Amino acid sequence: MANAKDLANGEKSGLSLVLLDRLRLTDARIEAMAKGVREVAGFAEVVGENLGGWSHLNGMQISRIRVPLGVLGIISPFLIFCGGKQNWKAVVKARSV
Repeated sequence: MANAKDLANGEKSGLSLVLLDRLRLTDARIEAMAKGVREVAGFAEVVGENLGGWSHLNGMQISRIRVPLGVLGIISPFLIFCGGKQNWKAVVKARSV
């Protein structure tokens, strides 16, 4: 029901057929997203992994350790419409690091 409203609003707003198709949620697409989340959940735990380190001249030990991002999300090109250009730019910048 909510997806039908989103699609109707997208049509009224003049979204292209390509973007409307990306917005459309079907049972198969929802299952594919869920499958992707389950796959990520099955990855080996890397939080806390020590990626190396060094000693500073003053004796302080410095280490690079993996930490959790703290966010689970499914990123798609439609994010720009959901979160605005600023959020999209932040995602692109974060992925380029």
